[in-house]
Amino acid sequence: FVGNAVSGQLNLDRCKFWQLTSQLLALDVCLSDAFA
Repeated sequence: FVGNAVSGQLNLDRCKFWQLTSQLLALDVCLSDAFA
């Protein structure tokens, strides 16, 4: 059970990380488009 909880937490963190990363990437693309 503990192992499950830990891996679930890791999954959640990874999801948040990827959400942030993709948002930053999208913002990056928008900005470079705006200044292109």
